[in-house]
Amino acid sequence: MANGQSDGALLTGFSASRSEGAFEELVRRHSPLVLNACRRVLGPGPDAEDAAQAVFLALAQKAPALRRHHSVAGWLHRVAWYVARDARRTRQSRAKHEQEAARAMPPSIPAEKYEELRRHLDGELDGLPKKYRLPIILHHLGGNPVSFRKRS
Repeated sequence: MANGQSDGALLTGFSASRSEGAFEELVRRHSPLVLNACRRVLGPGPDAEDAAQAVFLALAQKAPALRRHHSVAGWLHRVAWYVARDARRTRQSRAKHEQEAARAMPPSIPAEKYEELRRHLDGELDGLPKKYRLPIILHHLGGNPVSFRKRS
């Protein structure tokens, strides 16, 4: 259907009637450009593929504003670079947070030892008077902030 049409004509067709064929042709025509741009920033793999999909979602959203362009290759390349760059920053930030969380976690305890410690802790907690046991359980095991100030 759309093989001989310009990008501008395809964008017009997609914008006017949400023609799937027109959009499919734009994706077919420009996928290599977009995917390669994303791979140059992110490397091969699912992150680059996700970024490329995000670029085409942006195209679908911005198509009405782009109809006057005869070729959208330049726009797609620029958007691919920005999307991939943002994805790389997000990936780096996530990796940094994961490393920090891994350093903050206590060393792994074997399951048998963990069960023994858990039983011992539960026994000690059960032996406390209720006025001490409840705040400790709520704060340390339940994650609730508890004030230990004496009420007036």
